[in-house]
Amino acid sequence: MQLSQDKAIRLLEKYNIPVCRSDLLRLERLYDIRIAYPVVIKTAAPEVLHKSDIGAVRTGIMNKEDLIAAAKEISDKVRSRFPSAEDIFLVQEEIKGKELIIGMKRDPSFGPVIMFGLGGIFVEAFKDVSFRIAPIKHKDALAMINEIKGSAILKGIRGESPVDIGSVADILMKVARLSMDNREISELDLNPVMANQHGAKAVDVRIMGDFH
Repeated sequence: MQLSQDKAIRLLEKYNIPVCRSDLLRLERLYDIRIAYPVVIKTAAPEVLHKSDIGAVRTGIMNKEDLIAAAKEISDKVRSRFPSAEDIFLVQEEIKGKELIIGMKRDPSFGPVIMFGLGGIFVEAFKDVSFRIAPIKHKDALAMINEIKGSAILKGIRGESPVDIGSVADILMKVARLSMDNREISELDLNPVMANQHGAKAVDVRIMGDFH
């Protein structure tokens, strides 16, 4: 069972895991967003596990008219796959930076296994990820970051600014703690986490488990 988007965000906030500013709204309330443009809009229908795969995400939205138009396009795409899905949307601040992925899967023998990698094409095409069994310390989190082949991208190459590695390591440790404290969670994905020189924030969260 997937935890609802609003409950998942509240759980991250309970562990002081930075989450990008967002509003969870129905179609008719989109004019009430409190976030400055540009924004990202995506479906929050729980039936949709991989939003970008069905075109249920729009970026670079600059005004309310474009926001409403994007929401209607997303609604049509979602309804074509899931006819009973609700018209509910997550509107988020648009953050520039490097895409990362942080996740957890609960192993029946070892418990929570924490995963880290570069997001987007890197994780899909190259499987460039590292793993640790929770709990993890700061030095373990740093080792996870340094182990991946693409770690040089995070440290700044060809004149690009490095990301705040300490903030990324902090999220890894907090995800490990959250996973140990909440045994009903079987899987957790923060994908993407956007990281830049100012810090790192989770943009999309998916939490699976037995929440009855």
